[in-house]
Amino acid sequence: MSDEDGGLGNPIHLEKILLSRKVGRFLCADQLENERKTVEHIARMLARDDNVQVRSVLSYGLRACHILPLDLARIIATDEVEVSAPFIEVTPVFDDEEMSEIVGKLREKTRVRLAGRSDVGKKTVFQLVDLGGTLSVSKLLQNQNVRFNDKALSNAIDRFGQNAVMMDHISVLDGLTNDIAEQIAWKVSKTQRDRLEKNFDLDLAKLKTANETFLKNRTASTLEFIFQKIDGASSAQVHAVASDLRSRRQLSHSLVLELSERGCKGFLESALALMAGLPIGQVREMLSLKSNKAFVKLMEMAEVDGKVATRYLASAKRFNKEQAAA
Repeated sequence: MSDEDGGLGNPIHLEKILLSRKVGRFLCADQLENERKTVEHIARMLARDDNVQVRSVLSYGLRACHILPLDLARIIATDEVEVSAPFIEVTPVFDDEEMSEIVGKLREKTRVRLAGRSDVGKKTVFQLVDLGGTLSVSKLLQNQNVRFNDKALSNAIDRFGQNAVMMDHISVLDGLTNDIAEQIAWKVSKTQRDRLEKNFDLDLAKLKTANETFLKNRTASTLEFIFQKIDGASSAQVHAVASDLRSRRQLSHSLVLELSERGCKGFLESALALMAGLPIGQVREMLSLKSNKAFVKLMEMAEVDGKVATRYLASAKRFNKEQAAA
């Protein structure tokens, strides 16, 4: 790697990496207050360095520190996965309240590391369920050290109810209540459904009818309501609707695809922009399919899995074909 690439061949970066190691060792040891504050200031500058290797070395060196300024810890925790994941996996700096406050700012792969910790607090659990993607919430549900209340589990069911594997994870949790068992009875695999029926004496036929009716009514009413709001609306108004749904945790891939398949191209662009954290113009260019690599990147940033990505691809192709024919 060349100096221009910012690699270890660059003497300035090498010096910073060595300094990061020294800073980590210093701050993890007992030090005088005035000396610690000076080094903490240096650590803040290194944590904002433009070289990811410098930041990674600093992060790894500080991961076990019991005393660390919260602003510095937040900078590291919300950095790229390479920097943040090793830190968030073990750092003892954040209490439950503080950790819960940064969950929404973490990268998904960093949230996976957090979800695997043995000491995930109640508030952090709820925020992970509320804001995490499939990977992090699946990891959390499989963490035997975590205890879930019904509110968190109901939220998980509401967000990931179409994922049978995740519902199976819920079905085997210790302390599962009858209410949760009823909610997931027709969302789990047959094996787990049979087990739930036996353990909770469930009326599966009745629950199936109620579940199908609920899903049908909720999906139809939500889609129709949103469609009426965005049909004929300006780009800014469409984006406002998508933003509002996002803020209320109701912007799902299934909803976006249903509206997209009704011809709502603007909503598709706005929703993916919000999910991926990108400007609408850039998302529009990625959906043009001029670059397959760009489309794949968009799907990754929006946390879209393979089967769902295929539907997004079909929608993009259809819109591009309609635009070419216009």
